[in-house]
Amino acid sequence: MKKASKVAKKYGISDMTLEEINEEIKNVRYEEFTTHLDK
Repeated sequence: MKKASKVAKKYGISDMTLEEINEEIKNVRYEEFTTHLDK
């Protein structure tokens, strides 16, 4: 919980819920993964 709020503050998304933040992280990781596959 503590870690997530630090991340949220860092990226200015403190108004997002923990679930929303987790979704964002998943989406970013997926995009990075697919980008690596394209190369």
